[in-house]
Amino acid sequence: MGILNKMCEPVVLKESSSAQEQLQQLEYYQILAPKSVIPLIERDKALIKYGINGEEAIMYELINSHIPMYIIHDIFFEYNGLKAQIDYLLITRKLIIVLESKNLYGNISVDSSGNFVRKSGSGKTFSQEGIYSPITQNERHLALIKDMRKASLDFISKIAFENNFNKNYKSLVVMANPKTVIDYRYAPRDIKEQIVKVDGLTRKINTLISQSTMFDMSDNQMMGLAKFFLSLHRQNPVDYTAKYQEKINIASKNEEEKSQKNIQKIEYKSYNNTSSGNASASIKRSSNNGIEESPIYKALRQYRYEKSKAENIKPYIIFKNDELVEIINFMPQTPEQLYFIGGFSEDKINKYGNDIIAILDRYR
Repeated sequence: MGILNKMCEPVVLKESSSAQEQLQQLEYYQILAPKSVIPLIERDKALIKYGINGEEAIMYELINSHIPMYIIHDIFFEYNGLKAQIDYLLITRKLIIVLESKNLYGNISVDSSGNFVRKSGSGKTFSQEGIYSPITQNERHLALIKDMRKASLDFISKIAFENNFNKNYKSLVVMANPKTVIDYRYAPRDIKEQIVKVDGLTRKINTLISQSTMFDMSDNQMMGLAKFFLSLHRQNPVDYTAKYQEKINIASKNEEEKSQKNIQKIEYKSYNNTSSGNASASIKRSSNNGIEESPIYKALRQYRYEKSKAENIKPYIIFKNDELVEIINFMPQTPEQLYFIGGFSEDKINKYGNDIIAILDRYR
């Protein structure tokens, strides 16, 4: 180590996180959101907070590691059409470490092929599912960093850089949930070496540094490399909150339409209860026995019978007798107006609505 090198503790160059910004945006949307959207926002807030807790646990370990290194948190690269969101980029005297934070729930096992499987629950509630490999994720990050760094070097430097890349750049996946059990007994060795629990992170970094055959970088070289990566950092263009705004718009529109339909329903029922000049009102004042003898009642009942036979279902599933009477009382003019009659769902209207209106038109 050079005489002029004074750095002996970790230095955080970038601590802010897009997750914190996303959480603040969710707090804002929760104020605006209708009741139907709030559970979605609450769920996503919990997931984000869970991830933030994991990253904070890692940051605590890094800051208290006493390892001279630059810590860059949550850095986003975009190069030649490829993108990488890196949780932590560590620049030590010997190594550059790309660190991926995983605050996973349940127990994780890694099989002999390197597949990650999450197991949760027990007994009848036991379940397992495959999850995307964080090792593969970090490999993509390293490949992008390699391309970006190589493009900044001259011909001679590129050769040395490529020859030493795998020695100089390392990948670590940190399991940030202390309750998670990791079973990687059967995992390939290269994958085992990349997985570490958060409480063993400092020890793992020190081991990687001690095993490295690379020359120590000076303070200036470390800072130059850190500035290089920070200069390539871009604001992540992904709008994580667009889906909430869209759902808020849809929910608001649905609630407005539902409210309007309820108003129309009240108006229609009020009209039918007070009208004395139209045919439906006079039928309503008559007894059900009178309605049952009317041609329109018989036509609708015959239609129901034929449909039930064709579909091999009970006639009342299409519409019940009291619903049949209400159809005649109401005399809807469009399939959509059947919505105001109890028992008519959107699916049922789509299926039978046009036929019913056609029968009514014959007797209107």
